[in-house]
Amino acid sequence: MKNLKVESLKIGLCLLLAGATCLFATGCSEDEPAPVAIAPPPPPPPAAPEAPAVLSIEQLMAELNIDPRISLPEDRAPSTTEDRKAVLEFFDAFARGNATSLKSMLTEADQRQLAALVATPAWKQTTSQIKQIDIQTGINPTGQKCALAVIETGSGAVTIFQPQLWAFNTEEDSAVFEAEACPPGVLDKLSGDWIAAWYQILADEMALATKPEEEYDLVQQNLDTSEDGGSGTPPPPKGGLRQPSGPPLQAPGPGGPGGR
Repeated sequence: MKNLKVESLKIGLCLLLAGATCLFATGCSEDEPAPVAIAPPPPPPPAAPEAPAVLSIEQLMAELNIDPRISLPEDRAPSTTEDRKAVLEFFDAFARGNATSLKSMLTEADQRQLAALVATPAWKQTTSQIKQIDIQTGINPTGQKCALAVIETGSGAVTIFQPQLWAFNTEEDSAVFEAEACPPGVLDKLSGDWIAAWYQILADEMALATKPEEEYDLVQQNLDTSEDGGSGTPPPPKGGLRQPSGPPLQAPGPGGPGGR
């Protein structure tokens, strides 16, 4: 009987040792949770597409068959291909005298002005004498895109420079241009940034036009130098005073600030 208990105890110790060996060898346990699989990190987002390269003026003039009399330097051209196309095509219509294409890019008010001009011989006569169109672009004080052109016309030795400033907007494949007011003699007043100077001249003229008129008190002066109080012929000047010489002062003529 004693031997049976000893044998049972030996069997129990063997089973206990076997279980301990399994636990330390495999690390398995009924109380330990199963390992959780860690998902790999998500792939990085795709890189943003590169902005399309701006086409050069030279390339656009070749692709669009722009009249060679058009001059738009790279450093004065718009920053997008869309705006560059709009400006080149707009002034190309001027250079070629293409009133139909030009009309499609004008505001309604400017379309009426164009129609009145085309109805006269002046349109064909002027456009046929265009020698060159120098263009520069920029932004006006309200942030709108602008294009300033100086159109050189004339025949023979006679050359006329006609400046005009346009504000424009582009949407998809269409563009609309609107003429800005042209102050008299503006070409002689432009310096530095011509577009900024143009709008400054307009602002100055507007301020002058809205300024209230000042009243002046005329100082009365007795111009009678005769000794008898105004009768008879005045005596010669005394004390070596000289009579005023030169042409009389004239009132300013029309065409001052605010003229169109």
